[in-house]
Amino acid sequence: MFVRFSLLVVLVLGSTFAAFAQDEPANANTDEKHPIDAAMEKCLATNHGTMPRAECYSKASETWQTEVKTKYAELLKALPAASRSVLKQSQTRWKIYQKGEADLIMKIYGKKKGSGYISVRIILLMKAYRDRALELESHLGSVKPKTDQN
Repeated sequence: MFVRFSLLVVLVLGSTFAAFAQDEPANANTDEKHPIDAAMEKCLATNHGTMPRAECYSKASETWQTEVKTKYAELLKALPAASRSVLKQSQTRWKIYQKGEADLIMKIYGKKKGSGYISVRIILLMKAYRDRALELESHLGSVKPKTDQN
């Protein structure tokens, strides 16, 4: 039983980190990681117990949730008035999708025994926020003029 659980945790965490590594954030032209990912990795490097690591994931998840709100507000402000309703619809639909994913994740992993499943749930829930924040950031980069170019 423990071996199956350990294997599941390794597979979920490994595939999640592999997915994170393959994403192309807005700063993909450099070798820098997104600051939220870098902070999470730093936290994980110094915390080796299951619950301290779950706290690292939880902090990163909260930060990604804030990032979604921030990037959404910035993009809404940057878009021409005619495009704002489309963004609002997109965000509403994304929230419905995210809620459905959260419900599914909790149905599948909510009653699993073992502290490792706490991290699994947090990571899976965090992924939707991370992906959306990066999408919004990418859209913002396409809409907002580059002010740092000479």
